[in-house]
Amino acid sequence: MTHSTKTPRWVFLIILCFALIEPLTHLWLTYGLNDDVAHTGFHIGDTPFFTTDMELFRNGFYSPYLACDTETGRRDLSLFALPHHWLYASVGWIAHALGIAPFLMLGFANGLAGAFFLFMVWRFLRYVAPKQASLAFLLFTLGGGLGGVTWLLSAMLDSQDGIAFELWFHRFARYELIEGPFLSPALVLPRLYYTLPLGMGFASLVAFIGSMSRGLPLPGKRAILLQFITAYLNARVGLLMWGVAACFIFVQPGLPLKQKLRYAAYYLLPTLAATLLMHTAFSMNITGAENFSELLRRCAWFGSLITATFWLWPPVLLALWRHLGRLHWTGRLLLGWGAGYGAAFAILYAIHQIWYGNLWAGGETAAAIAVSDWALLGFIPGSIAVFRKAKKEPLAASESWVALCFLGLTCLAISAFGQGWFLRLMPERCLVVLGVPMALLAAEGLQTMRTRIPKITLAYTTLIVCCGLASLGVSVLYFQGPLGHTPGKSPFAWVHSEIVLADDMALIDRIDGGTVLAPASQPPLLGDVIVARRPDARTVFGQPSLEFGDVNMLRMARDVQEFFDPDTTELLRFAFTMTWCVDYVYCPATWPVDPAVREQFLRASWLELVDREGDALLFRVVIPEGLRSDV
Repeated sequence: MTHSTKTPRWVFLIILCFALIEPLTHLWLTYGLNDDVAHTGFHIGDTPFFTTDMELFRNGFYSPYLACDTETGRRDLSLFALPHHWLYASVGWIAHALGIAPFLMLGFANGLAGAFFLFMVWRFLRYVAPKQASLAFLLFTLGGGLGGVTWLLSAMLDSQDGIAFELWFHRFARYELIEGPFLSPALVLPRLYYTLPLGMGFASLVAFIGSMSRGLPLPGKRAILLQFITAYLNARVGLLMWGVAACFIFVQPGLPLKQKLRYAAYYLLPTLAATLLMHTAFSMNITGAENFSELLRRCAWFGSLITATFWLWPPVLLALWRHLGRLHWTGRLLLGWGAGYGAAFAILYAIHQIWYGNLWAGGETAAAIAVSDWALLGFIPGSIAVFRKAKKEPLAASESWVALCFLGLTCLAISAFGQGWFLRLMPERCLVVLGVPMALLAAEGLQTMRTRIPKITLAYTTLIVCCGLASLGVSVLYFQGPLGHTPGKSPFAWVHSEIVLADDMALIDRIDGGTVLAPASQPPLLGDVIVARRPDARTVFGQPSLEFGDVNMLRMARDVQEFFDPDTTELLRFAFTMTWCVDYVYCPATWPVDPAVREQFLRASWLELVDREGDALLFRVVIPEGLRSDV
């Protein structure tokens, strides 16, 4: 097996452009905003986690999200025991050592890790499928679905006003425009703790497959070490990479079963060892583990997955059809199971959504829970169908593993087996690896089409790339960037954690420490902005309360919302401030509280208006000495 090591210049150009997205966005947010808005210090909804981590080495593992009566004080190493916390802490240490603003350093680190990730994807594609590598890389990075063009058309038609548009369009935005560990590399770029282990994982797969191609009895040391680092930094990514390797091992022609099992087991050992270390560290944070278990239960939204990959499905299905008849009977059986389950799921999903009127908006998780178990019956017709297809010459291993990998990841990602039990494993995270095998299959299908209808295939490929460029621009500029966004008013305001109205930031800069209570309505949560802007301040609730607090996040969110509800009694509000040692109550301008609540605060004898800026109000809690004790 020979592999070209030459990388085309256009590949480097694409990687460079993607690598510049994060640094330029962070520079834009820091220096390029107009006077009406102010930068929060964040970029995405999870940035408060990252910025808190980046200060760990300077503040001694301090958390501004802990309750005032915590036994450990506000410095607790167990909250930050996971390796990715130390990864961000290292980035913060480098930023302070070099005299660079931590937020800017985070952007540069994201850009470097993103470039590393994409280059390792290119190396992997070039190694396992040299004939499809170039087209597959183009589709993986610049391929797109319906989200970007639909957004642009709706803007041209001036139809983006109102909550109805946001509810309807959320399906198109979910996996194509809103950042997160999903299919497109552009969406995962702001998450260093995904891009770095993904890059490590694909580098490990290249080394692992290289060991097999050289006929070594066991995986090489480089493959084992890189896989351990991958799983240690992100256990989910490590397990997914092992699954990709298992698919590759399974289809190797002429390799004895004993040797296949040995390779799979030795590659699994570093994965399990790193996962065990991560689990041990995670179990130290009991409240965080409970919050994760209660809140983070998601499978991939089937409708959103279809719209995000809409144009890729015809060539993907064509490639799958070719593979069905060209594998060994065990491989055909597995493909039949996956194809049967996927087809049954799609049919039952459509029936469910039409029946409940949710075909165009909502109900994705409910539909998955309702149909996943029944869709397992699709294994039967799927198994029968594949054996009716005549077996032809076997494909090379570099081609046949990808069909198993794609169907396996897709079926897992969309599923909610056991009436939702499977959701606790976060199957949605399969999407972060799914994009590569899907791009390989699409490239293979397009190459097959090109031999028969070359001009139509060229036009179709151009359509995919044009849609991808539209989605990339809309995602980077409008959804991940502040272009055209008015805080608290524009569509999808809840995905914008990067800016608030200037009045809020002006008032926040005058807070002189203490524990501040702010609404828990929509991101950016002002409590997060306050503790990020004022290191001497603390907050009752924020996004990082999920992991860096010691209270049930869902219950606390409800309690905070109840505090700012006009029907809540003054006695309950007073008791809340006593329980959580609240020094200040903040009413933001970006997400205004109910005018009736503002009037109630102004009349309350135990609240004193100490400052205001425009529509933003800051109240001090006035409680007789000795009635409570703060820490």
